Amino acid sequence: MQQPVVLPDGLADLPPGPELAVLLAGIDPTRVANHDTVTVLQAWRRQRSHTDAAELAILAEVGHCDPFAPAGRVARLEEAPADCGLEIAAALTLTEVTAWREYALADTLIHRLPTVHASLTAGNIDRAKAMLFADYLEPLTDAQNARICAALLPPAPDLTTGQLRARLRRMVLAVDPEAARRRYRKALQQRRLVCYLDEDGTATLTATGLDPTAAQAACERVDGLARELRAAGHPEPLPAIRADLSTALQDGSLHTLSHEEIVAVMLARATAPDPDTGDPSGTGTDSAISTDTSDSASGTGTDCGPSSPSGSDTGSNAGTGIAAQHGGSREQGADDSDSDSDSD
Repeated sequence: MQQPVVLPDGLADLPPGPELAVLLAGIDPTRVANHDTVTVLQAWRRQRSHTDAAELAILAEVGHCDPFAPAGRVARLEEAPADCGLEIAAALTLTEVTAWREYALADTLIHRLPTVHASLTAGNIDRAKAMLFADYLEPLTDAQNARICAALLPPAPDLTTGQLRARLRRMVLAVDPEAARRRYRKALQQRRLVCYLDEDGTATLTATGLDPTAAQAACERVDGLARELRAAGHPEPLPAIRADLSTALQDGSLHTLSHEEIVAVMLARATAPDPDTGDPSGTGTDSAISTDTSDSASGTGTDCGPSSPSGSDTGSNAGTGIAAQHGGSREQGADDSDSDSDSD
């Protein structure tokens, strides 16, 4: 049996920085005793947050550098140049949209939310939580932000991102009742339809920033047609039928057809022989059909349709706050849950 390493005294409470970095670099994770692994993991997370904060600090400085200042000078501009995102993109090998998103986060934390940046530097919160503060508080005044940060930064280390998001939303609404409406209008203005290829050769088609009522109506129509097709003998599981209906309704191939004609055409497509195998082209796997238990006849459990009322702040921050600046959309790395009882 491998001899476990002895962890340095006080590692669990050591603040992030150069000393912690050196100690962690000397620890072989494969030799850490079972009961010590969580301590080392937490130390690495503190150090990572500290490093993220340092990177964001210099990133904000890059954005404000005067591009026309002589070499060797420290010269910053009050406002970032319009093309600073291009330099960041080139330096970090990022797309321009991602570079602007990174810069917007850095600039907000450094110049608008210094206490949040300080908490990230100290390893008390991670980057995902810092992004939540920046995204929700960016539109508010400095006085409003100070009040919210004073209330939420102390408990933030013990909250999941979903719990923190829910508390941020409630506090933002308390200090600025119109905040949710502004977020909704801004996201609606930036609605878009995106199609891209996936690594497995398939494609993803997604629409964001939609009016919830219109989106719900569209999903209910697709879901109703899918259930009717399934009941009529369509061999695919409901999720696959919904996907096929969605593209067929948009590509024009079902244009001018009646409800009954749409059902007939989709059934014919599903049972037409595959030219490569000779089997019905719409044949799904037994496992896919048998595990489709969420799509019961009661109409519940559908994977299609928003769950929040129209005009509400649904919790997704895509297209709002700093995540939407310069046309970017936030990566979905954080928990989207809105309940205080939710976990990551």
